[in-house]
Amino acid sequence: MRVPGRTLAAALLFVTGCAPRVDTDRGWSVHEVTPAFLDSLPVETPALAGDTYGRAALTFTTRGRDGHDVWLCVSADSGTTFQRPVRVNEADGAAVVSDENRPIAAFGPRGAFAVAWTEHRSGDARATDVRVRPSGDGGWTLARAAYVNEDRPDAESWQPNLSLWKWRRAISATHSHPALAFRRDGGLIAAWIDERDFASADLPPATAGLYAALSPDGGSNWSANRKLRDSVSMCARPALLSDRAEQVAIAYRRCDAEVRDPALLVWPVQVPEVFLDTLLSSDGWQTAQCPPTGPALSSAPAARWAAWYTGAGDGGIRIAPWSDRGATGVSRPADGGLADAARPQLVALGNTTLVAALGRPDSASRRTVLAVRAISGDGSLGPWEHLGADVEDGWITGLTDRSALACWIERAPRRLRIARLSRSDR
Repeated sequence: MRVPGRTLAAALLFVTGCAPRVDTDRGWSVHEVTPAFLDSLPVETPALAGDTYGRAALTFTTRGRDGHDVWLCVSADSGTTFQRPVRVNEADGAAVVSDENRPIAAFGPRGAFAVAWTEHRSGDARATDVRVRPSGDGGWTLARAAYVNEDRPDAESWQPNLSLWKWRRAISATHSHPALAFRRDGGLIAAWIDERDFASADLPPATAGLYAALSPDGGSNWSANRKLRDSVSMCARPALLSDRAEQVAIAYRRCDAEVRDPALLVWPVQVPEVFLDTLLSSDGWQTAQCPPTGPALSSAPAARWAAWYTGAGDGGIRIAPWSDRGATGVSRPADGGLADAARPQLVALGNTTLVAALGRPDSASRRTVLAVRAISGDGSLGPWEHLGADVEDGWITGLTDRSALACWIERAPRRLRIARLSRSDR
């Protein structure tokens, strides 16, 4: 088996079936933590969430006769061991899945946890809804699923909406691509892509809105939905952060006259009528096709970074610093040394930010890897580390100031792998 040049040593160990701790020659160590029960599962669209208290969660989907199901595995020891999968969706095969529209989870304070996904609406072939299942014990037990979008299947009547009663009408439209973030007080924020104002019985809409809602109890009850922006690209998940100042930052992809540039919305939730909405970069990427790749955000004490893919010019992944005033610097490429880089992700590790992307180790290689590199506080980029031998999907999440979890799906044989990355700074 040929492994791409400079592919992480752990990829070789996966081939032989070993999984010891491996120190690379570039400042990282990698320890495979894939639980054995995943070997026999046809896993799709994996994602990870983690926090600094040793909690971690793996979400993924499987496809059966009735459609897709959402599964959750939680860990209390930073991913060293995982609970066996628990199905999240209550109706068989109800989940709606794509690369950008996959289930995601989030951890909050005092045991708060929630997982969100998109679900088919029974009896309406067109409509989908955003669902959330909350937990008060880090995901070990889950409460009943709640609807986040208020124009929901059971809404054709007077319904309580937190402390208010109002008339809510179910609309045959898609609500999808959810993102979640907890606030310090345990309240939960959701943002998603919503077509309710653009739905038509004859033609699919060409654009959508960016919507948000708040839950004061961790995901069981949701506020009235708020439209934050029209003219949003429908195929790209928004990125959502709740920062220390209790402001919400949402990165999304605009769709203005088919120009698909990345934008940033900064929303002080306590003053809901006031928010900043600005482009992260005027790339001028114009395409009629909806690009299934959203932007990413991170917020480290030393610097905040945004990352996105653009098809303008030579294309590729770009990064830029951001603040409450929007982008604060000129964007620049972040994918040098990685061919055909796509689908960027960011996580903060202390004062360092980790950027991940799918790409080929060099232009001559036919294999795809999950590549990660560090962005220091001053913006300098570290070397790429390559995970996997032939990768079709991947995800990362932060754990401590010096460690992260990564997962990826390898082809031939098709299997999910999970590894803990630790920075050694030798």
